[in-house]
Amino acid sequence: PGRWPRWAFVTALCLAGALVVFAIPASLALLRARSDPSEGAKAAERALAAARRGDAEAADRAFRDAEKRFRAAQSRLDGIEVSLGLAVPLLGPNLDAARELVAVGSDLARVGRHLTTTADPDQLRIVNSTVNLDELARLRPEFERTARVLTSAQERMDAIDTTFLISPIEDAIDKVHGRIDRAARDSRTAAISARILPSMLGGDGPRRYLLAMQNNAEARATGGFIGNYAELTAVNGKVDMGDVEPIRTLNPGENEQRTLKAPKDYKLRYGRFSPERVWQNVNASPDVPTVGAVAASLLAQGPFGPVDGVVTVDPIGLAALLRITGPIDVPGWPEKVTAENVVKATLHDAYVYFEGNDEARDSFLGDVADAAWDAFSDRDLGSPAGVIKELAKATRTKHLTLWFKDPRAERLAKRGGADGAVPRIPPDLILVTTGNAAQNKIDYFLERNLKYDLDLFPREDGDTIDARGTLDVALHNSAPSSGLPSYVIGSNRPDYAAGENGTFLSAYSPLQAKRARWDGEKIGIEHQRELGREVYSRFLRIPAESTRSLSIDLEGSLRLRPDDSYELALGSQPAIHPDKVEVVLRLPSSWRFAAAKGGLTITGDDHEATFRGRLDRDRLLRVRILPDHGDDIWGHVQDGRSL
Repeated sequence: PGRWPRWAFVTALCLAGALVVFAIPASLALLRARSDPSEGAKAAERALAAARRGDAEAADRAFRDAEKRFRAAQSRLDGIEVSLGLAVPLLGPNLDAARELVAVGSDLARVGRHLTTTADPDQLRIVNSTVNLDELARLRPEFERTARVLTSAQERMDAIDTTFLISPIEDAIDKVHGRIDRAARDSRTAAISARILPSMLGGDGPRRYLLAMQNNAEARATGGFIGNYAELTAVNGKVDMGDVEPIRTLNPGENEQRTLKAPKDYKLRYGRFSPERVWQNVNASPDVPTVGAVAASLLAQGPFGPVDGVVTVDPIGLAALLRITGPIDVPGWPEKVTAENVVKATLHDAYVYFEGNDEARDSFLGDVADAAWDAFSDRDLGSPAGVIKELAKATRTKHLTLWFKDPRAERLAKRGGADGAVPRIPPDLILVTTGNAAQNKIDYFLERNLKYDLDLFPREDGDTIDARGTLDVALHNSAPSSGLPSYVIGSNRPDYAAGENGTFLSAYSPLQAKRARWDGEKIGIEHQRELGREVYSRFLRIPAESTRSLSIDLEGSLRLRPDDSYELALGSQPAIHPDKVEVVLRLPSSWRFAAAKGGLTITGDDHEATFRGRLDRDRLLRVRILPDHGDDIWGHVQDGRSL
């Protein structure tokens, strides 16, 4: 109460003046320094792009430029005028964060330059399907060092206090943080690969793998009917492929007994299809790790013998291979097979061209795979960066998958997104698979549209939500009823009309199905469990040139993440035509959505979140669920939203 004493007023005025004196030069230094890290970031981007192309010389130049720029910024920000500004409230945290940003940038540019100058691109080239294991071993310490530096950068970024940061610096931190997270993961994958790949490629003894060729025109849960196979052998980094054989040669003889060794849920779901006797049904499950283990067990019981892993590929995966090798000639085919025409040639045109020639028709996909491998084996494929980039597109979309008996190798496949596994987390998942039930090639004409419409009701405990909604699956069969060979649009069953699609549809969800409808009419549906989820199945028929719809009403409860986020995994089945999918999530008026990720868009006054897109790969959608205190000023303040 009362007036300030004169000494207190003078002291406060002097302190304020001192802060202004310290703040002005520090702020000017910060402004002058901002161009260098900006240009350094651009140079680092150029370096990374060059490294991905395998251009080590260009990457080295760009990394040197980036390092020079970041060091110049460091020099400015380490000056005495900036150090004095660290004591100024609000300004100090921004100066400190800027210093940390440029220091991280300088360290990363230096380690990037060191790695690109240490690696010899010519020694890493893939020639004659051979990987230089000695060079991989030489680079292993460098990969591990890079991984440590990037992990340290992650920790330093995590330690930055963002409470009082201005928007440009906070945005820069978010941007850099995201890129460092991705780079750190990639660097750790490279370090793990350098440690494990030599063994996978026969560096410490020969390795044998089964190559299974899938035909998506006759759908199976992992993609398609396995019509052909071959043996892959790896010795000292060189991979060779044996003769392509029809899958029926793996089936046991009439008096030969084999035991189905598989998880309990696999046996309960698919034992009726006799996969131990009919190899064509081994991949009835959508989970490649499960299918790989079952396949390896059956191979060990027959003349093929034990294997160290299983590789699956379909025509879309072959297209990725052909983008690397270029066009190929296939004996008996009238034109070159390319990345652009291989899918149509193998899954449609060949059935017309080879009509009446069963042997040529049945072996054509295998012949294409054989010719593609020959090209892959005989040519200089250049830098592994380009090869990995193309093959990664196929593995992410499950058109090329890898399963390994060695748990270390299997973890590496999972880390690289090549394992073809059904997502085990998060709690909510939607996955729809269809499997051909008529032994024809009609799935070339099948398209699926999915809609997941869900109302969410958060509980007071803050950890759980109740969910109620509907999964709609529209199946469009564009197959004609005539004009194509019976092998394509016919059936092994006399009650099927030409062009009619018969399919075994399965829908996976953690929620309970209350009722199901087929084109609006109530139907029964089979209920089992697989892979830790509920699965609802039914044999369905879709006439030629028509659309039919299955609707399943779902209810249940789901757990939220510790940060109050709801997560939904959209599982994909590799197919010729990726599913079109729509997700609609709704909340009651007392709750709101915030911070959506994965492609979700928040609408409806923050009470609705939607996603629309093509399901060409597994997707993870995430959105936070928070209380809604209203749209007035006080509600915005309570929710931490802008006015």
